[in-house]
Amino acid sequence: LVGKRCVVSDPGSVCFIDRTQYVDNLIEKEREEREARLAKIRPALRNMLKGNPSVFHYTTFTTADKLFAQHPIWQQAKIESERRMIFEEYVGELKQREVQESRAAHARSVGKVVALFKDMNIDVLTRWRQAHAALLESEAYANDTELQSLPTLDILLAFEDYARVQEREFDTRMRREAIEKTRRERKAREAFKQLLHELKAARHIKARTKSKEENPRFENDERHLNLLGKPGSN
Repeated sequence: LVGKRCVVSDPGSVCFIDRTQYVDNLIEKEREEREARLAKIRPALRNMLKGNPSVFHYTTFTTADKLFAQHPIWQQAKIESERRMIFEEYVGELKQREVQESRAAHARSVGKVVALFKDMNIDVLTRWRQAHAALLESEAYANDTELQSLPTLDILLAFEDYARVQEREFDTRMRREAIEKTRRERKAREAFKQLLHELKAARHIKARTKSKEENPRFENDERHLNLLGKPGSN
């Protein structure tokens, strides 16, 4: 009997069971039975779904319920909510795997596009239309179905990323070359000044000496030749 808790004073008296405890026990028992059923049916049901070529990541429970209505393993899960739960667990894993594989395939294709741009010597002066046309005409693209499935927008985005990298590398190279050019010009001027000091020390150059008078003395000197055409050579 279910009712209020009582204190037993007479061994022959009947005591009511606490209502809350009874409900809790009933819920716990139902939970244990449900877990036992799921533990028994889940592996068999998952194997059945895994081995069926008609089940995809986009298959709905309604479709599956019609498809497997007469299947003995599907029928073992007599409670629809439990069948649905196991099915949706499995399809959810398929969806997650599909997303991961799609991302991996996309990353591979983008990597191939960038590699092809490098092989085709696409540089900062190459326009998108030129690069895209060259890619579509390449043998590598014609023989790669994964590349062919890559949307044009993704190829464009890959090109823009590649172009930005090329621009940064070009700017870095130009700055480095400019610094090196300035350094060479400075060293050339300093070397020629040293040559002039040597001529002065040898008393070939004096206050009123003209350049054309001393030119034969240094015109073939490497320090003079290195300065020609550089800023400050006059």
